[in-house]
Amino acid sequence: MSYPNLPINPHRLPAIEMNGKVRGYACIGKAPLTAAAWYIYWICVHPSVQGTGVGRRLQGHIEQLVRAAGGERLVLETSGRAEYERTRAMCARFPSTRPAA
Repeated sequence: MSYPNLPINPHRLPAIEMNGKVRGYACIGKAPLTAAAWYIYWICVHPSVQGTGVGRRLQGHIEQLVRAAGGERLVLETSGRAEYERTRAMCARFPSTRPAA
């Protein structure tokens, strides 16, 4: 069955492969109702390669994709709950990330 009027999936799934295996991936997409903002919905790095720079490589790849699509801003949100402390620490290491007040 074909649905010719459905929009193309607006999400992109960049990944980092090592030795033929995906070791990090993200889900990104243009923020609705904005001119040039994009969301990072997920960013995941396999535990065996955390701390080796895979996340930084993935971030750089995301930034290139967003710039190439005319994006000017990336939004990454997380929770303030205790179980998300590692996630917040990772976000704080991104040089372009500033926490919202």
